[in-house]
Amino acid sequence: MQLFIYTPAEDALAVSFIVPKSAIVGLPSEDGQSVLVYYEGNLNKAVNLTRYRERLISAAGRMVVKYPTVAKMLAPATELHQVGTYDAIRHYVIEITDPSRLAMWAGEPVDQIAGARLPNGPCSKETLAAHHDQLRPLGQRGTKFGFRALTGQMVIHDVSVGTSHVYEPDEPEAVAWDPKQL
Repeated sequence: MQLFIYTPAEDALAVSFIVPKSAIVGLPSEDGQSVLVYYEGNLNKAVNLTRYRERLISAAGRMVVKYPTVAKMLAPATELHQVGTYDAIRHYVIEITDPSRLAMWAGEPVDQIAGARLPNGPCSKETLAAHHDQLRPLGQRGTKFGFRALTGQMVIHDVSVGTSHVYEPDEPEAVAWDPKQL
């Protein structure tokens, strides 16, 4: 499921109570006049929601399962700026269309939100070590271990031969590790 990432428009009244640096995700109505948004601002200072990316995952997760929360609203489309697209199933930012606006709102550099792209193909241990903080383990299949990068790329490490390979999110090798495929 793809969701849009938003920031509030300047002088927006309807969304003015959303805490600065909140992750805001949503889907526009059919007529495009309003947007159903879910947001996470970490008002309770949870240690697992200190980074914008973590708040993005939380808000998107709530929206996907239609979790009952006060952190949602139907906002006028004119009060929001769409700044990117998020894959709520694979948990990665697909595209950032307005990096400066997102970085200013989030209070974090865009590369911390979307991650740094890994080179496709065979991957060295040194490259993986340099990006270890951007890899999320997905599990094991036989001698292979799968990891999802912040960019959505898939890293598959085969311990039987000691090699790693990076795939784009839509390549068959990566799709086979999607949650819905497991």
